[in-house]
Amino acid sequence: MAFFKSPEDRAKARAEAEEAKKRARAKAHEARVAAKKRQEVERYEKSPEGRAVRAFERGDHLFQVVLTVDDDSARALSEIEKVGWRLDNAGYAYPVDVSTSSNDRDQVSSVYVSGSLTGVYLFRRP
Repeated sequence: MAFFKSPEDRAKARAEAEEAKKRARAKAHEARVAAKKRQEVERYEKSPEGRAVRAFERGDHLFQVVLTVDDDSARALSEIEKVGWRLDNAGYAYPVDVSTSSNDRDQVSSVYVSGSLTGVYLFRRP
């Protein structure tokens, strides 16, 4: 048994260590890419468009979605119709959040009102 390695053996050991590091980095990169792809799929499946696709594939006759009315809601409605659904009914609500603050004599000094317009959309199969 030799206590000292030859220069060739040391070079070979270094090359093997570098190769192991490269494999570990590649494996970690693949794991990150796979996790990111899984997150994107989960995000899509939870989105209104993803839920509409699943409902259409299941053969559901109705599909209902509740969206905050903003610029993205029009895009989402268009995407749902691209799947094959047809908008049948739309209703709107304005939920209001009210908060107050009082002064030291328990008198209301300020009232804050906030809310957002919410749409409830019902789709049918054509």
